[in-house]
Amino acid sequence: MDKKLFDLKNKIKSKMPKFIRSGAYKKKKLDIKWRKPKGGGSKVRFKFRGHRSMLKIGYGSPTEVKHFLRSGFRSVLVSCIKDLDKVVDKKHESAIISSTVGLKKKIDIVRKAKELGIVVGNIKNVDLFLKEVDEKIKAKKDSKAQALKTKESKKKEREEKAKEKEVKEKGEKENLSDDELAKKVEIEEKKKKEDKDKILISKSE
Repeated sequence: MDKKLFDLKNKIKSKMPKFIRSGAYKKKKLDIKWRKPKGGGSKVRFKFRGHRSMLKIGYGSPTEVKHFLRSGFRSVLVSCIKDLDKVVDKKHESAIISSTVGLKKKIDIVRKAKELGIVVGNIKNVDLFLKEVDEKIKAKKDSKAQALKTKESKKKEREEKAKEKEVKEKGEKENLSDDELAKKVEIEEKKKKEDKDKILISKSE
């Protein structure tokens, strides 16, 4: 790779303006991505001074170093683990993970790249990235488990309250004392348990 060409590319990139769709800063619904202006009175299309620059060939990098990163590596787009086979020269090529790849797949690709000794161009520190991701996943799991526990405890409380209410209503109907009511409930629960056991035994036979 020619160092002069690479320096030229870096120089061009450093001076390059941000090409934003004209009027994108005025309306939220418009995307920031570049779109060629086609309006009849567009000042960008007519290249008036003091307005945004139009995208043109002059801003392009030299063809010999077109797909090279500033670090000196040639970029190879990767969207799955199999695509890592495209990285042939590990000393001069680096994997660039596609923006469409989800986090789960991204983690697998990064781990495999680390195993194979391939440089990942769009992740500065691979170890730090993996550590942060693991911590996030663990925190998410813990919060989910906590939410499930609170849900179950609330459900139990509701069931206990419903039972107490039912017992009270029964006692009021039959005019029983608290001790008599408690004994009756105990007997009913025992009966229910025995019936359940009988059903289970019959099923097993």
